[in-house]
Amino acid sequence: MSRRLPSLRAAALSSLLSSSSTARTTPFFRALTTATTASSSSQAPPATASPARKPRPFIVARTPSNNLAVYQDARSGGTNKFTLIRKVGGDARALRQALLEELPFADGDVRLNPVTGHISVKGWHHKTIVNWLTAQGF
Repeated sequence: MSRRLPSLRAAALSSLLSSSSTARTTPFFRALTTATTASSSSQAPPATASPARKPRPFIVARTPSNNLAVYQDARSGGTNKFTLIRKVGGDARALRQALLEELPFADGDVRLNPVTGHISVKGWHHKTIVNWLTAQGF
């Protein structure tokens, strides 16, 4: 039986190659071209979008369950409460600065862990941070 497999594979491969070369007469990427077939004078003007936001130098990725990586945690017997922002990509310092400028946090309340890239905010601010990140487009 093992002697028949290579011959079957070769026969199947040759029939596949011969049929595929004659079956396709149009280019494969025809649907992906950007050329227009209509006259250019009948083009609609570009849609006016809302004022374009300046791209941020950071990104906050979502978890596999499509949630933002913002977590509340309590340490030291529940007396040390903080909110942790994980999955920060790009410039984490810029995210820290944006949090300080656009949300009512004191300078000492927002810390950046330079090793992990996580940002911790003193207190429980999960909803505030998630709403702000969602408004920013993350």
